[in-house]
Amino acid sequence: MNPTHHHPDFIVARRPMIDMIDAGIAFYRASYQTVTLIVLAFYLPLFIIKYFFFQFDFIPIERVFNSFSFFQTGSYTPENTVLVVLDGIANSITGGTICLFLFEKAKGREIGVLLLIKKIAGRIGTLLWITAITALVTLIGLGFCFFPGVWIGIIFLFSTQLVIIENVISVNTLWNRSRYLVMSEWWRVLVYFALTTLLLFVLGLSLTFLISGAYEILLEQLSWLTGLIPDLKMIEIAGGAVASLLLIPMQVIFITILYFDVRSRKEGFDLEMMLQSI
Repeated sequence: MNPTHHHPDFIVARRPMIDMIDAGIAFYRASYQTVTLIVLAFYLPLFIIKYFFFQFDFIPIERVFNSFSFFQTGSYTPENTVLVVLDGIANSITGGTICLFLFEKAKGREIGVLLLIKKIAGRIGTLLWITAITALVTLIGLGFCFFPGVWIGIIFLFSTQLVIIENVISVNTLWNRSRYLVMSEWWRVLVYFALTTLLLFVLGLSLTFLISGAYEILLEQLSWLTGLIPDLKMIEIAGGAVASLLLIPMQVIFITILYFDVRSRKEGFDLEMMLQSI
């Protein structure tokens, strides 16, 4: 039987760190179809917009399907700045929608992608505003010194969850609530975040090489039949894009499960309390 099907306590629970990671993977496996549709709903429009940028020679082809972070952008031209903003918007809305989906599953509700998008629509403004502020503050901290930025980033780790699940709408409330949840658990949250990030990095590299290798073998066979030479750079880009789409939801799922764990430890938060609050 599907372990997450109508079993909210599978999500809302206090558990050891490794068990949290296992719970996140189990949830993703059980819900990968809906989660993938959520990612495609927001990233396909992003890819289309970026493809038009490529058609007008504003960006190279590798920027169409791969998103670079603030520090990975080589130069801050207007085009690159716009792309960083677009990538951030797509990532924030996707993360918020997946968080909402997980929350609804925790309450035992089965909600389709269209209804999830409709429910998240009213919170997009707040989500983007909060995400922009927290990202800016974290970047400023990193700019002054690396460790203050890391400290602030971990404090704000539950920003999406607080906006979506607790309906936090102000930066001041977000800061106070985040500090309350994370401060006594800071090192544990940092280690968990580092472990899940490392896991996703390894999975991303493995999937990229696996998918690229499969594409290369297929195209080599086609080239033998047709005489066309495959573009190995495009194969690598395609492999990275597919791997990214598969792995984007997992960090949100991991962090949301950690959020429920922290609330369970600090507030005795459980399924009954959650259902009474809605």
